[in-house]
Amino acid sequence: MLVFLPILALLALTRLHMRTRVTPTKLAKHYTSLSDGAWLFRMADGGAGSEHDTTVRLPHGFGERSAAWFARGLSVSQTLLDSGAFVLDFGAVSAEATVFVNGMEVGRHRGGFSRFRLDGSKYATAPFTVISVLTNNSRGLTDVLPLKADFNLYGGIFRDIGYHIVKQNTPVLNLFSNGSPGVKFMQTNAISRYRPDVAEFNTVVSVACLGVMREDSRYFNVKVEVFYPGIGRRVASRNARFSLNFNCTIASSFTIPFSMRKPRLWDGRADPFLYSATVSIIYQQNIVDSYTTNIGVRSYFLDPERGFLLNGREYPLHGVNLHQDWLNLGWAITPRYTLQNFKMMDELNTTALRCAHYQHSDYTYSLADKYGIVVWAEIPNLEVSPADPLYYANAVSQLQELVSQSYNHPSILFWSLGNELSVTDASSFPMPLVFMLHEAAKLEDPYRLTVMAINTPDLSHSMLSIVDAVAVNLYDGWHDSSPNMTGPDLDRYHSSNNRISLGISEYGAGASIYFHSEFPVQRDHTEEYQSLLHEQTWPQLKMRKFLWWKTVFNLADFGNEADSEGEIHGRSDVGLVTYDRSVRKDAFYFYKAVWNSEPMVYITSRRFKKREMQSVDVKVYASGVQTISLTVNGVQMSAMDLREDRVHVWTGVSLLDGGNDIVASSSDGSVVDSVRWMFTSTANEGA
Repeated sequence: MLVFLPILALLALTRLHMRTRVTPTKLAKHYTSLSDGAWLFRMADGGAGSEHDTTVRLPHGFGERSAAWFARGLSVSQTLLDSGAFVLDFGAVSAEATVFVNGMEVGRHRGGFSRFRLDGSKYATAPFTVISVLTNNSRGLTDVLPLKADFNLYGGIFRDIGYHIVKQNTPVLNLFSNGSPGVKFMQTNAISRYRPDVAEFNTVVSVACLGVMREDSRYFNVKVEVFYPGIGRRVASRNARFSLNFNCTIASSFTIPFSMRKPRLWDGRADPFLYSATVSIIYQQNIVDSYTTNIGVRSYFLDPERGFLLNGREYPLHGVNLHQDWLNLGWAITPRYTLQNFKMMDELNTTALRCAHYQHSDYTYSLADKYGIVVWAEIPNLEVSPADPLYYANAVSQLQELVSQSYNHPSILFWSLGNELSVTDASSFPMPLVFMLHEAAKLEDPYRLTVMAINTPDLSHSMLSIVDAVAVNLYDGWHDSSPNMTGPDLDRYHSSNNRISLGISEYGAGASIYFHSEFPVQRDHTEEYQSLLHEQTWPQLKMRKFLWWKTVFNLADFGNEADSEGEIHGRSDVGLVTYDRSVRKDAFYFYKAVWNSEPMVYITSRRFKKREMQSVDVKVYASGVQTISLTVNGVQMSAMDLREDRVHVWTGVSLLDGGNDIVASSSDGSVVDSVRWMFTSTANEGA
C-alpha cells in the first residue's frame, strides 16, 4: 500500500474528483457511476510503467501478468454519507481486486469476470473520499480460475464501476447476493419436450436492510408485475406481504409465484419476444426499491437422438464461440464493440453462441436475448483442476456469481462447468470439482442444464455422467487427421454412449488474410485452407441430427501469447473475422451462405490478388438464388444452379496476362460480386 500513498494524498487536491448530486426521492437506493471520469493508473512495483502515474479512463486494461493500481477521488457531502451506506459496485476486475477507501482496505474479490460489491461506509469521509483498487493478474495466483488458458489473461478494470447510497433501516433488494440484482424470475416448466401453453414462474426475491428494524416496522410488500412491451398491457401481477428479522443485515429470500396463460414465446431467431417484468419493494406506502428486466417464456429439451428442441420442435443450434477481447483493447471494450459482434452474428444467422471461456458482460447476454441467440454460459475452469480446496471454492464462487447475475436472461439455457478438463494429468483431479459444480448449479438454478466441453473421445468416462450433456472440441483436419474424419469420429463417440446428448463445441482452422495458396495444405494458415476445412466439415455436422450443439471456434481472432503459428505470434487466427473485426474472411461468407436463405453471391480468394498460375479455379458461395452466372474478362462462363452445399466451383479458368475481372451474379442480376486478379506469365516477368 505504501507505493500508492503519495497518490492518495494528492488526489484530494487534483481535478480527479466528481461532484455528487442526488435528487431527493422516496427510493432508498441511489446509484452514481464512476466510469466517466479520469482515474490515476500505475503498474505495481516491477511492472512496466511502475515508476510514474498516468491518467486513464475506464474501462482500462493491460497485457502484463502483473499487479496495478487505479485511484479516483470524489467529493461527497456529510449529508449524503449520513443518509445511508456507501456501497461500491464493480462490473469486473481481473483477476483479483483489493479495494481501499481512503487508504483502508474494505474487501477483496477473487475472479476477473463477475460483478461484486463492497460496503465502504466505515471509511468514506466528507468532503473527499478516495477510492483505490489494487488489481492483481500475476501468475502467482494459484487458486483463482483460470490457472492456464489458450487465450490472453488481461489485467485491469473492464466494466462499469460506481457506488450506491443505501438508506439504512429500510428493506431493499439485496446488493450482496453474489453481485446479482437480488431477483430471479424462475420459469419452473422450462425443461420440457412440449410447447408451453402456460408459463409457470417463481419470483425469488432476496431482501435485506443495512441497520436494524423496529418490531412494529418490519413489514413490507413485494409487488411483481409483468407487462406486454410497447402497449404496456399488464399480463401478470402479484402482491405479497413479508417481514424481515430484527437483524435485517442478514438477507431473507421470499418466493412469489405467478403464471401466464397462452404466453407469447421467446422463440429463438424467429421471434425472440421479451416481456418487461418489475419487482417493487413497498415500505410504509412508498416504493423504496425496484428492479426491471426483460424475461422470456420458452421450453427446451435435449434428446440424445433428435438433438435440441425449442418450444416443442427440433431447432438446430449452430453458431460461434466468442472471446471478449479486441485488437489494442484486450478486454477493455465498451458496449459498442459488443454490439458489433452481434451484428456480425446476426448477418450469419447464428442461432447459438458459446461465451468462451468465462462470464461475459451482462450486455452480451441482453443482446443474445434480443437477437434470439441461444447461449452457452461458462466459467473459466480450464484444463487442469488441482486438488486444492481454495481452488474448488473459487470455482464454485465464480459459478454462483455467473448463475445469480445472469439468471434472468432467457437466451441462456446451459451452464458450462468446464472446458477440456484433463483426466490423465496426474496433477488434475476434476471429478470431485465437477460434482461440486453440478450440485451448486442445480441449487442456484434447477431449471437449466449443466454441460461441459471435452477433448477426449472416451464418452464412457464416469465424469461425463455427472453433467446433463457434453460437447466435444474436435479439430479434425487442423490439429490432426483430416476434415473428412469429423463425421466418423462423431459417430464413434455417439455410439460409445448414446444415452449422452452430444454436441460439437469447437472446430475450425486458422487463417491470415495475407496468406494464400493455389494448393492449400493443413496448418498453412491460408484463407483457402480454412475455407476448405469448413466446406468439408459443415455438411458432416448438418446431417447428424443427434448433435445438439454446433459452434465454430471462433467468431474473431484473439490474443493468445502461447500461439507461435500463423502470421503474428501471440495471436490465434482461427476467427471467421479479423481481430479488429474489419475484415470478414472467406469462411465467414461460407457460413453466411449455408445458414441463410437471403440472396447473396461471394467470390472467394479475393485477397489472393497476384495469382501464381494462369489456370485457376473460381469458387463462389451463394444462397437465395436459383442460378449463378460467372463472367471472366467479359466472357460468360456456364451458369450453375444453386447447390445444396452452397459451394460453386468453375475449374480451369484461364487468366490473361495483367488484370483479370471476375464477376459473379444471380441470374436476375439482383446480387453481384466482383474481384480483380493479376497474373504475370513467365515470359513477361522480366518485361
